[in-house]
Amino acid sequence: MYEPLVSVIVPVYNVYGYVEKCVESILVQSYRNLEVILVDDGSTDGSGEICDCYAARDGRVAVIHKVNGGLVSARKAGVLVAKGEYTLNVDGDDWIDKDRILHAVEKLQEEKHDMVYIGGVFKEYEGSTQYVYGNCPCGVFTGNEIVSVVFEAAQNTASFYGRDMQISVCGSLMRTDFYRKHQMQVDDRVTMCEDILCIFLCLLDASSVVLFVDDSYHYVQRELESMCYTPDIHAGGRIAIVYRTLKEAFARSRRTLGLARYFLYAMYYSFLMADYASCLFEDDVFLFPFSRVSRGSRIVVWGAGKIGRRLIASIAHSGDYDIVLWCDNDFKRPAQNGISVSNPDALHEADFDFIVVATIFADNSAKIKKRLLSMGVQEYKIATIDQTVLTEDRLNRIYERARLSIPVKKSS
Repeated sequence: MYEPLVSVIVPVYNVYGYVEKCVESILVQSYRNLEVILVDDGSTDGSGEICDCYAARDGRVAVIHKVNGGLVSARKAGVLVAKGEYTLNVDGDDWIDKDRILHAVEKLQEEKHDMVYIGGVFKEYEGSTQYVYGNCPCGVFTGNEIVSVVFEAAQNTASFYGRDMQISVCGSLMRTDFYRKHQMQVDDRVTMCEDILCIFLCLLDASSVVLFVDDSYHYVQRELESMCYTPDIHAGGRIAIVYRTLKEAFARSRRTLGLARYFLYAMYYSFLMADYASCLFEDDVFLFPFSRVSRGSRIVVWGAGKIGRRLIASIAHSGDYDIVLWCDNDFKRPAQNGISVSNPDALHEADFDFIVVATIFADNSAKIKKRLLSMGVQEYKIATIDQTVLTEDRLNRIYERARLSIPVKKSS
Protein backbone atom coordinates (compact mmCIF):
# COMPACT_ATOMS: atom_id res chain seq x y z
CA MET A 1 0.00 0.00 0.00
CA TYR A 2 1.17 3.51 -0.87
CA GLU A 3 1.60 5.24 2.52
CA PRO A 4 2.73 8.85 2.05
CA LEU A 5 3.57 11.05 4.99
CA VAL A 6 0.50 13.21 5.65
CA SER A 7 0.94 16.59 7.34
CA VAL A 8 -2.06 17.59 9.43
CA ILE A 9 -2.20 21.36 10.02
CA VAL A 10 -4.21 22.56 13.02
CA PRO A 11 -4.60 26.33 13.53
CA VAL A 12 -5.15 26.99 17.23
CA TYR A 13 -6.45 30.24 18.66
CA ASN A 14 -8.15 30.41 22.07
CA VAL A 15 -9.86 27.02 21.82
CA TYR A 16 -8.90 25.80 25.29
CA GLY A 17 -12.07 23.76 25.77
CA TYR A 18 -11.86 22.12 22.35
CA VAL A 19 -8.26 21.59 21.28
CA GLU A 20 -7.65 18.40 23.27
CA LYS A 21 -10.52 16.57 21.57
CA CYS A 22 -9.29 17.85 18.23
CA VAL A 23 -5.70 16.68 18.67
CA GLU A 24 -6.70 13.37 20.24
CA SER A 25 -8.92 12.61 17.23
CA ILE A 26 -5.89 13.07 14.96
CA LEU A 27 -3.41 11.10 17.06
CA VAL A 28 -5.71 8.04 17.21
CA GLN A 29 -6.12 7.89 13.42
CA SER A 30 -5.90 4.39 11.99
CA TYR A 31 -3.48 5.84 9.42
CA ARG A 32 -0.24 6.28 11.35
CA ASN A 33 2.23 7.94 8.96
CA LEU A 34 1.47 11.46 10.11
CA GLU A 35 3.08 14.65 11.24
CA VAL A 36 0.81 16.97 13.20
CA ILE A 37 1.60 20.68 13.03
CA LEU A 38 -0.16 22.70 15.73
CA VAL A 39 -0.01 26.40 14.92
CA ASP A 40 -0.62 28.44 18.06
CA ASP A 41 -1.76 31.76 16.61
CA GLY A 42 -1.08 33.89 19.68
CA SER A 43 -3.54 32.17 22.04
CA THR A 44 -4.07 33.80 25.42
CA ASP A 45 -6.21 31.13 27.11
CA GLY A 46 -3.69 28.34 27.64
CA SER A 47 -4.30 26.58 24.31
CA GLY A 48 -0.64 27.01 23.38
CA GLU A 49 0.48 25.21 26.52
CA ILE A 50 -1.80 22.28 25.70
CA CYS A 51 -0.13 22.10 22.28
CA ASP A 52 3.30 21.95 23.94
CA CYS A 53 2.16 19.08 26.13
CA TYR A 54 1.17 17.04 23.08
CA ALA A 55 4.52 17.75 21.40
CA ALA A 56 6.30 16.46 24.50
CA ARG A 57 4.22 13.25 24.51
CA ASP A 58 4.17 12.31 20.82
CA GLY A 59 7.10 12.66 18.43
CA ARG A 60 4.75 13.18 15.49
CA VAL A 61 3.59 16.52 16.91
CA ALA A 62 5.32 19.83 16.28
CA VAL A 63 4.22 23.23 17.58
CA ILE A 64 4.60 26.67 16.02
CA HIS A 65 4.00 29.64 18.31
CA LYS A 66 3.37 32.87 16.43
CA VAL A 67 1.93 36.33 16.89
CA ASN A 68 -1.79 36.39 16.21
CA GLY A 69 -2.39 36.94 12.51
CA GLY A 70 -5.60 35.09 11.77
CA LEU A 71 -6.59 31.76 10.24
CA VAL A 72 -4.99 32.39 6.84
CA SER A 73 -1.60 33.28 8.31
CA ALA A 74 -1.76 30.26 10.64
CA ARG A 75 -2.42 27.90 7.73
CA LYS A 76 0.44 29.47 5.81
CA ALA A 77 2.80 29.02 8.75
CA GLY A 78 1.85 25.35 8.92
CA VAL A 79 2.14 24.51 5.23
CA LEU A 80 5.50 26.30 4.92
CA VAL A 81 7.09 23.76 7.27
CA ALA A 82 5.02 20.72 6.25
CA LYS A 83 7.19 17.76 5.23
CA GLY A 84 4.41 15.45 4.12
CA GLU A 85 3.69 14.59 0.53
CA TYR A 86 0.03 15.39 1.27
CA THR A 87 -1.60 17.85 3.66
CA LEU A 88 -4.89 17.79 5.56
CA ASN A 89 -6.35 20.67 7.58
CA VAL A 90 -8.40 20.38 10.76
CA ASP A 91 -9.54 23.49 12.62
CA GLY A 92 -8.56 23.59 16.28
CA ASP A 93 -12.11 23.45 17.63
CA ASP A 94 -13.27 20.61 15.34
CA TRP A 95 -12.53 16.88 15.34
CA ILE A 96 -12.43 13.95 12.92
CA ASP A 97 -13.36 10.26 12.93
CA LYS A 98 -10.53 7.73 13.23
CA ASP A 99 -10.52 6.46 9.61
CA ARG A 100 -10.79 9.82 7.80
CA ILE A 101 -7.18 9.99 6.68
CA LEU A 102 -6.93 6.28 5.85
CA HIS A 103 -9.97 6.45 3.57
CA ALA A 104 -8.58 9.54 1.83
CA VAL A 105 -5.16 7.93 1.27
CA GLU A 106 -6.86 4.85 -0.19
CA LYS A 107 -8.02 7.07 -3.08
CA LEU A 108 -4.35 7.66 -4.01
CA GLN A 109 -3.38 4.04 -4.60
CA GLU A 110 -3.76 4.13 -8.39
CA GLU A 111 -2.92 7.78 -9.08
CA LYS A 112 -1.43 10.64 -7.05
CA HIS A 113 -4.24 13.18 -7.46
CA ASP A 114 -3.91 16.88 -6.65
CA MET A 115 -7.00 16.91 -4.42
CA VAL A 116 -9.07 14.29 -2.62
CA TYR A 117 -12.33 15.85 -1.49
CA ILE A 118 -13.99 14.11 1.47
CA GLY A 119 -17.74 14.78 1.57
CA GLY A 120 -19.90 14.55 4.66
CA VAL A 121 -19.90 17.02 7.54
CA PHE A 122 -21.59 16.98 10.93
CA LYS A 123 -22.36 20.37 12.44
CA GLU A 124 -22.06 19.95 16.18
CA TYR A 125 -24.28 22.35 18.11
CA GLU A 126 -24.49 22.35 21.88
CA GLY A 127 -26.80 19.43 22.55
CA SER A 128 -27.56 18.53 18.93
CA THR A 129 -25.96 17.40 15.68
CA GLN A 130 -26.92 18.22 12.08
CA TYR A 131 -25.67 16.27 9.07
CA VAL A 132 -24.88 18.27 5.93
CA TYR A 133 -23.13 18.08 2.55
CA GLY A 134 -22.91 14.36 1.93
CA ASN A 135 -24.43 14.26 -1.55
CA CYS A 136 -21.48 15.05 -3.82
CA PRO A 137 -20.90 13.10 -7.05
CA CYS A 138 -18.24 10.46 -6.46
CA GLY A 139 -15.38 9.63 -8.80
CA VAL A 140 -12.20 10.94 -10.42
CA PHE A 141 -12.59 14.15 -12.43
CA THR A 142 -10.14 15.75 -14.84
CA GLY A 143 -10.07 18.52 -17.45
CA ASN A 144 -13.37 20.27 -18.10
CA GLU A 145 -15.10 17.79 -15.75
CA ILE A 146 -13.60 19.82 -12.91
CA VAL A 147 -15.84 22.68 -14.07
CA SER A 148 -18.93 20.81 -15.21
CA VAL A 149 -19.00 18.38 -12.26
CA VAL A 150 -16.86 19.65 -9.37
CA PHE A 151 -17.57 23.38 -9.61
CA GLU A 152 -21.24 22.59 -10.19
CA ALA A 153 -21.32 20.42 -7.06
CA ALA A 154 -19.67 23.22 -5.10
CA GLN A 155 -22.10 25.81 -6.41
CA ASN A 156 -25.16 24.81 -8.42
CA THR A 157 -25.71 27.76 -10.72
CA ALA A 158 -29.24 26.62 -11.58
CA SER A 159 -30.36 27.56 -8.06
CA PHE A 160 -27.85 30.32 -7.18
CA TYR A 161 -26.45 28.43 -4.23
CA GLY A 162 -27.63 24.89 -4.06
CA ARG A 163 -24.56 22.82 -3.34
CA ASP A 164 -23.50 19.26 -2.73
CA MET A 165 -20.00 20.07 -1.45
CA GLN A 166 -18.79 21.90 1.63
CA ILE A 167 -16.35 24.47 0.27
CA SER A 168 -13.78 24.12 3.02
CA VAL A 169 -10.02 23.70 3.12
CA CYS A 170 -10.68 21.14 5.86
CA GLY A 171 -12.65 19.06 3.36
CA SER A 172 -9.71 18.00 1.19
CA LEU A 173 -6.47 16.07 1.33
CA MET A 174 -4.14 17.86 -1.11
CA ARG A 175 -0.65 17.45 -2.48
CA THR A 176 1.44 19.63 -0.19
CA ASP A 177 3.31 21.52 -2.91
CA PHE A 178 0.03 22.12 -4.76
CA TYR A 179 -1.81 23.29 -1.64
CA ARG A 180 1.15 25.43 -0.51
CA LYS A 181 1.19 27.26 -3.85
CA HIS A 182 -2.45 28.30 -3.59
CA GLN A 183 -2.70 28.89 0.16
CA MET A 184 0.18 31.36 -0.16
CA GLN A 185 -1.89 33.32 -2.70
CA VAL A 186 -4.58 34.02 -0.08
CA ASP A 187 -4.10 37.44 1.50
CA ASP A 188 -3.76 37.38 5.30
CA ARG A 189 -6.32 40.19 5.53
CA VAL A 190 -9.10 37.87 4.33
CA THR A 191 -11.03 36.68 7.38
CA MET A 192 -14.29 35.48 5.78
CA CYS A 193 -14.72 33.30 2.67
CA GLU A 194 -11.01 32.47 2.79
CA ASP A 195 -11.89 28.83 2.14
CA ILE A 196 -13.86 29.70 -1.00
CA LEU A 197 -10.86 31.64 -2.28
CA CYS A 198 -8.32 28.89 -1.60
CA ILE A 199 -10.47 26.02 -2.88
CA PHE A 200 -11.46 27.86 -6.06
CA LEU A 201 -7.80 28.71 -6.73
CA CYS A 202 -6.98 25.02 -6.32
CA LEU A 203 -9.82 23.81 -8.56
CA LEU A 204 -8.85 26.24 -11.30
CA ASP A 205 -5.37 24.70 -11.38
CA ALA A 206 -5.97 21.04 -10.50
CA SER A 207 -5.20 18.27 -13.00
CA SER A 208 -7.26 15.62 -11.19
CA VAL A 209 -9.72 15.71 -8.31
CA VAL A 210 -11.31 12.81 -6.43
CA LEU A 211 -14.69 13.22 -4.73
CA PHE A 212 -16.06 10.71 -2.25
CA VAL A 213 -18.30 10.67 0.82
CA ASP A 214 -17.01 9.62 4.24
CA ASP A 215 -19.08 11.48 6.87
CA SER A 216 -16.06 11.95 9.11
CA TYR A 217 -15.63 15.68 9.88
CA HIS A 218 -17.25 17.27 12.95
CA TYR A 219 -17.61 21.04 12.61
CA VAL A 220 -18.20 22.46 16.09
CA GLN A 221 -20.52 25.47 16.14
CA ARG A 222 -19.51 28.13 18.65
CA GLU A 223 -21.99 30.82 17.63
CA LEU A 224 -21.76 33.14 20.60
CA GLU A 225 -17.97 33.17 20.40
CA SER A 226 -17.70 33.20 16.63
CA MET A 227 -16.35 36.15 14.68
CA CYS A 228 -19.13 35.66 12.14
CA TYR A 229 -21.46 37.72 14.34
CA THR A 230 -18.91 40.36 15.29
CA PRO A 231 -19.18 43.64 13.32
CA ASP A 232 -16.15 44.31 11.12
CA ILE A 233 -15.82 47.73 9.54
CA HIS A 234 -13.48 46.23 6.95
CA ALA A 235 -15.72 43.27 6.02
CA GLY A 236 -16.53 44.64 2.58
CA GLY A 237 -12.88 45.44 1.93
CA ARG A 238 -11.80 41.94 2.91
CA ILE A 239 -14.28 40.44 0.44
CA ALA A 240 -13.09 42.94 -2.16
CA ILE A 241 -9.67 41.28 -1.83
CA VAL A 242 -11.32 37.90 -2.51
CA TYR A 243 -13.07 39.43 -5.54
CA ARG A 244 -9.88 40.86 -6.99
CA THR A 245 -7.83 37.70 -6.44
CA LEU A 246 -10.47 35.37 -7.86
CA LYS A 247 -11.25 37.57 -10.84
CA GLU A 248 -7.59 37.54 -11.83
CA ALA A 249 -7.39 33.78 -11.33
CA PHE A 250 -10.53 33.08 -13.36
CA ALA A 251 -9.25 35.37 -16.15
CA ARG A 252 -5.97 33.51 -16.53
CA SER A 253 -7.38 30.00 -16.07
CA ARG A 254 -6.88 27.54 -18.89
CA ARG A 255 -10.44 26.39 -18.21
CA THR A 256 -13.05 28.55 -19.89
CA LEU A 257 -16.16 26.36 -19.96
CA GLY A 258 -18.91 28.15 -18.03
CA LEU A 259 -16.63 29.77 -15.45
CA ALA A 260 -18.15 33.27 -15.53
CA ARG A 261 -21.33 32.29 -13.69
CA TYR A 262 -19.42 30.44 -10.97
CA PHE A 263 -17.37 33.56 -10.29
CA LEU A 264 -20.50 35.74 -10.28
CA TYR A 265 -22.38 33.58 -7.80
CA ALA A 266 -19.35 32.90 -5.60
CA MET A 267 -18.84 36.63 -5.14
CA TYR A 268 -22.51 37.36 -4.49
CA TYR A 269 -22.44 34.62 -1.86
CA SER A 270 -19.36 36.16 -0.28
CA PHE A 271 -20.69 39.72 -0.14
CA LEU A 272 -24.14 38.69 1.13
CA MET A 273 -22.65 36.54 3.88
CA ALA A 274 -19.91 38.93 4.98
CA ASP A 275 -21.09 42.47 4.28
CA TYR A 276 -24.75 42.63 3.31
CA ALA A 277 -24.82 46.42 3.60
CA SER A 278 -22.42 46.81 0.67
CA CYS A 279 -25.03 45.18 -1.57
CA LEU A 280 -27.75 47.75 -0.79
CA PHE A 281 -27.98 50.94 -2.84
CA GLU A 282 -30.01 54.07 -2.22
CA ASP A 283 -31.52 53.96 -5.71
CA ASP A 284 -33.03 50.50 -5.12
CA VAL A 285 -36.81 50.39 -4.96
CA PHE A 286 -36.77 46.87 -3.53
CA LEU A 287 -34.89 44.87 -0.89
CA PHE A 288 -31.98 43.31 -2.74
CA PRO A 289 -31.96 40.46 -3.80
CA PHE A 290 -35.68 39.99 -3.08
CA SER A 291 -37.15 41.94 -5.99
CA ARG A 292 -40.80 41.60 -5.00
CA VAL A 293 -40.23 43.30 -1.61
CA SER A 294 -40.81 47.00 -2.31
CA ARG A 295 -39.18 49.69 -0.20
CA GLY A 296 -41.24 50.60 2.87
CA SER A 297 -42.85 47.14 3.19
CA ARG A 298 -43.69 45.52 6.51
CA ILE A 299 -41.61 42.37 6.54
CA VAL A 300 -41.01 39.18 8.47
CA VAL A 301 -37.47 37.85 8.23
CA TRP A 302 -37.22 34.06 8.47
CA GLY A 303 -33.65 32.97 9.16
CA ALA A 304 -31.22 33.70 11.99
CA GLY A 305 -28.08 32.31 10.40
CA LYS A 306 -25.28 34.43 8.98
CA ILE A 307 -27.27 35.98 6.15
CA GLY A 308 -30.30 36.59 8.35
CA ARG A 309 -28.23 38.41 10.93
CA ARG A 310 -26.49 40.50 8.27
CA LEU A 311 -29.86 41.34 6.73
CA ILE A 312 -31.39 42.34 10.07
CA ALA A 313 -28.41 44.56 10.89
CA SER A 314 -28.48 46.26 7.47
CA ILE A 315 -32.23 46.90 7.48
CA ALA A 316 -32.21 48.11 11.07
CA HIS A 317 -29.48 50.59 10.15
CA SER A 318 -31.18 51.89 7.00
CA GLY A 319 -34.73 52.07 8.33
CA ASP A 320 -36.10 51.46 4.81
CA TYR A 321 -38.28 48.54 5.90
CA ASP A 322 -40.45 47.81 8.92
CA ILE A 323 -39.35 44.54 10.55
CA VAL A 324 -42.48 43.24 12.28
CA LEU A 325 -41.03 39.85 13.22
CA TRP A 326 -37.79 37.88 13.04
CA CYS A 327 -38.18 34.12 13.34
CA ASP A 328 -36.25 30.87 12.99
CA ASN A 329 -36.68 27.24 13.96
CA ASP A 330 -33.70 27.82 16.25
CA PHE A 331 -35.32 30.77 18.02
CA LYS A 332 -32.95 30.61 20.99
CA ARG A 333 -30.27 32.38 18.99
CA PRO A 334 -29.09 35.76 20.31
CA ALA A 335 -30.81 39.04 19.48
CA GLN A 336 -29.45 41.37 16.80
CA ASN A 337 -29.77 45.18 16.87
CA GLY A 338 -32.25 44.88 19.72
CA ILE A 339 -34.50 42.47 17.77
CA SER A 340 -35.13 39.05 19.29
CA VAL A 341 -35.60 35.81 17.35
CA SER A 342 -39.11 34.37 17.72
CA ASN A 343 -40.73 30.99 17.30
CA PRO A 344 -42.22 30.69 13.77
CA ASP A 345 -45.61 30.09 15.40
CA ALA A 346 -45.67 33.84 16.09
CA LEU A 347 -46.38 34.32 12.39
CA HIS A 348 -50.05 33.61 13.05
CA GLU A 349 -50.32 36.88 14.99
CA ALA A 350 -48.13 39.02 12.69
CA ASP A 351 -49.39 41.58 10.18
CA PHE A 352 -46.97 41.76 7.26
CA ASP A 353 -46.63 42.41 3.54
CA PHE A 354 -43.87 39.89 2.84
CA ILE A 355 -41.88 37.12 4.46
CA VAL A 356 -38.23 37.35 3.44
CA VAL A 357 -36.62 33.89 3.37
CA ALA A 358 -33.13 34.87 4.51
CA THR A 359 -31.10 31.95 3.27
CA ILE A 360 -29.06 31.61 0.10
CA PHE A 361 -29.15 27.82 0.11
CA ALA A 362 -31.72 26.52 -2.35
CA ASP A 363 -32.70 23.40 -0.39
CA ASN A 364 -33.25 25.36 2.84
CA SER A 365 -35.25 27.99 0.98
CA ALA A 366 -37.51 25.35 -0.56
CA LYS A 367 -38.16 23.73 2.83
CA ILE A 368 -39.04 27.05 4.45
CA LYS A 369 -41.35 28.00 1.58
CA LYS A 370 -43.12 24.63 1.82
CA ARG A 371 -43.66 25.11 5.55
CA LEU A 372 -44.98 28.63 5.08
CA LEU A 373 -47.49 27.43 2.50
CA SER A 374 -48.62 24.71 4.93
CA MET A 375 -49.17 27.44 7.53
CA GLY A 376 -51.55 29.22 5.17
CA VAL A 377 -49.23 32.01 4.00
CA GLN A 378 -50.15 33.17 0.49
CA GLU A 379 -47.42 32.37 -2.03
CA TYR A 380 -47.09 35.94 -3.36
CA LYS A 381 -46.07 37.05 0.14
CA ILE A 382 -43.11 34.64 0.28
CA ALA A 383 -39.93 36.30 -1.05
CA THR A 384 -36.92 34.20 -1.97
CA ILE A 385 -33.76 35.28 -3.79
CA ASP A 386 -34.45 36.49 -7.34
CA GLN A 387 -31.56 35.31 -9.51
CA THR A 388 -32.36 37.77 -12.28
CA VAL A 389 -31.08 40.67 -10.17
CA LEU A 390 -27.68 39.00 -9.61
CA THR A 391 -25.97 40.76 -12.50
CA GLU A 392 -22.32 41.38 -13.33
CA ASP A 393 -22.93 45.13 -13.46
CA ARG A 394 -24.32 45.24 -9.95
CA LEU A 395 -21.51 43.03 -8.64
CA ASN A 396 -18.95 45.45 -10.06
CA ARG A 397 -20.74 48.34 -8.32
CA ILE A 398 -20.66 46.39 -5.04
CA TYR A 399 -16.96 45.74 -5.46
CA GLU A 400 -16.18 49.41 -6.17
CA ARG A 401 -18.00 50.40 -2.99
CA ALA A 402 -16.45 47.64 -0.87
CA ARG A 403 -12.86 48.14 -1.95
CA LEU A 404 -12.85 51.58 -0.31
CA SER A 405 -12.71 49.78 3.04
CA ILE A 406 -9.85 47.38 2.28
CA PRO A 407 -7.86 47.14 5.53
CA VAL A 408 -4.26 48.31 5.56
CA LYS A 409 -1.84 45.43 5.05
CA LYS A 410 0.44 44.90 8.02
CA SER A 411 4.16 44.86 7.33
CA SER A 412 5.73 41.44 7.88
